[in-house]
Amino acid sequence: MKLIHLSVASLLLLIGLTQAALAQGQRYPTEREMQSLSQQFKRKLPSLKNGPTRTYSDRRTPAERQQRETFVQSWARFDPAVATFLGGWTAIEESMLIYPSRTKGQVCIIETFIPGANDSGFALTLGKVVRGRVQTGNRKILIRQDAFLGSAGVFNGKAGLYEYANPRPLQDPATVDYFQRVPSIVNQFKQAGCTARLPR
Repeated sequence: MKLIHLSVASLLLLIGLTQAALAQGQRYPTEREMQSLSQQFKRKLPSLKNGPTRTYSDRRTPAERQQRETFVQSWARFDPAVATFLGGWTAIEESMLIYPSRTKGQVCIIETFIPGANDSGFALTLGKVVRGRVQTGNRKILIRQDAFLGSAGVFNGKAGLYEYANPRPLQDPATVDYFQRVPSIVNQFKQAGCTARLPR
């Protein structure tokens, strides 16, 4: 697969895709805030894994785990910085689908959530891997801990972290039924140079 540099068109697309989301996040968490959130995340892992509600129980089949692992290993040879973040991460009522990009060090993120009065329940943004973390276009920082993904952000002046877990294999949005309701996401995915394919 041919690598491309982040172009003016990509930057404009990034701004367009994340303009609405930027209003939600005041800023990126500071390094001190990230250190505190990372420590809290580590301490919380046992309860996330073994909590009484079993919200984050691993319900993936062996085939799903293997398919995702094969995808990650293939991308690790091509773009190791992004590989560990790839997959369809799930939370309580949301998911975060992290795809590779034709631009090295960049990922494409589709967030799914309960739709509101003025949104579809889907949002696409780009992210850049910096020092082992993903800085997203909507002012969040993504970090990995074991089989969990943490999404850190600052809202109402307070830094916090939301957990996702158990990444599933990725599918091309153009082939997924529920994305047919939001063709704009499929179009943005293509225009941004995102892919669900193995590297070539």
